Amino acid sequence: QEKKKFDLVLFDSSHHAFAFDQKAKEASLGGRLIPVPRGFPHHAECATAQVESRNLLKSFMENDEIKFNKIVHDFEL
Repeated sequence: QEKKKFDLVLFDSSHHAFAFDQKAKEASLGGRLIPVPRGFPHHAECATAQVESRNLLKSFMENDEIKFNKIVHDFEL
């Protein structure tokens, strides 16, 4: 099976991950919550973001003041 590339958004808490998930759905941004992939810190919470524009994702994160740890681009899942 061919792996797909996604942008991952890593959060410091599940609270922030759930807030992102809810606001992303309201904005029809796309994405879903997933378990933290291997190789990332165990304390991190994770969501995938499937959007056409990385600038849109970044703008969404900044405008909605969602607290996140970092965005990992082109993660294969």
